[in-house]
Amino acid sequence: FSAAAMSLVNAADQVVLVSEVTGIAPDLHLTAARNILLADGVSAERQIVALNRIRTEDLAEVNRFQSEDGKTTLFFFPNDYQSVTASLNSGEPVVVRNPGGEMGRAISQFAELLEKREKKLGKQIEMR
Repeated sequence: FSAAAMSLVNAADQVVLVSEVTGIAPDLHLTAARNILLADGVSAERQIVALNRIRTEDLAEVNRFQSEDGKTTLFFFPNDYQSVTASLNSGEPVVVRNPGGEMGRAISQFAELLEKREKKLGKQIEMR
């Protein structure tokens, strides 16, 4: 992380770390990124780990991404290659082209999660 990036991260209410469950490199990068953020004062409550392109057979591997502190939120984006490719080729966002598809629903759910967390974090800040 550059100094400029960290200043933005520190100003953010929520930080989303996105990775895939393929191979060991994403796990190492994700763990390193989480440790850097924690060391810089970005609490686990402010972090969301979003795992992209999850397939049923990947679910057994997901435990290695779980937070030891239990405070980091995990979110899973499905491996909906067909819908994403069709959206990219057409130039239409997935949530417009196929809102009821796996990816369209996941993106809508993720937006709802962000909104709920924003309200919750805002209340915690007000209470302090």
